[in-house]
Amino acid sequence: MHKKSKPVKIQRDADTSRFAKRIGSVTYMVGVHFKKGATETMDKKIMRLIKNEMEATV
Repeated sequence: MHKKSKPVKIQRDADTSRFAKRIGSVTYMVGVHFKKGATETMDKKIMRLIKNEMEATV
């Protein structure tokens, strides 16, 4: 059975967010940034990334 992970710590500034996510005994440090004026929504971007990854593995 999986243990619940601790809350995600988020540090924000103008265009960047960073957070740490612990899964098991490994802590992943993730940084995300957003381009001002971007026209693609996060949903569309994620779907595009998934589609591209699926096409690359075929």
